[in-house]
Parts: sequence; structure tokens; C-alpha cells
Amino acid sequence: VTEKDYERAKEVVRRFHALLPMEKVHREPTSFASILRALGGLDVSHDWSMGGNMHATGTTLRVLEVPGVREILEEDNRWDMKLYRYLHDELWEDYKWQASASEAREAMLGI
Repeated sequence: VTEKDYERAKEVVRRFHALLPMEKVHREPTSFASILRALGGLDVSHDWSMGGNMHATGTTLRVLEVPGVREILEEDNRWDMKLYRYLHDELWEDYKWQASASEAREAMLGI
């Protein structure tokens, strides 16, 4: 994977209606619901939420305690994490802004 591949991946993710980091679903359920309504066209209530760690198992991930494993995993997934940070830090805020603008427009039109 190269920087060129990373830039291409960013172009591809911008074509989706919305890509949502799972932890944002738990931390910002109102934003999540707004994004689903405004950008995805889904009928979702403002109070929709999901308990934290609903996707997690009860098993502790102990492999990261093995010396050197974390560094190997981080290097192997470096580009994935960079793309994830782009989604998390930049696209999420854009989605929230777009959803807010859409809801304000609908409120003005009485939709």
C-alpha cells in the first residue's frame, strides 16, 4: 500500500452517503440518528441509541500483551488506521454539518 493507494481510498469513502465509526454511534447517538435521517434517508428517531460495547465479547484480547505483537499489528495496519483517522476526524464532522444543514432546511420548509 502506498500514499497513492491511500488517497484513492479517501476518494472512494467520500462517495458513500456516510461511513460511521462504531464508537461514534455510542458516544453521539443523536448525531448518528441525524446523519442516518439526512444523508441516508432512513426513518430514525432522535433517541435511538445502543449501549456501549454491544459489539464486544467477554473475552479479553491478551495477544497484545505479547512483547512486539502490538508494534507488528500497528505496522501491518498503518494505512487502515490512517484511513480510519481520516474518517473519524474529518468525514464525521462533515457528515454532522451536512445533516444539521439538511434538518435546518427541512424545518424552514416545514417538512
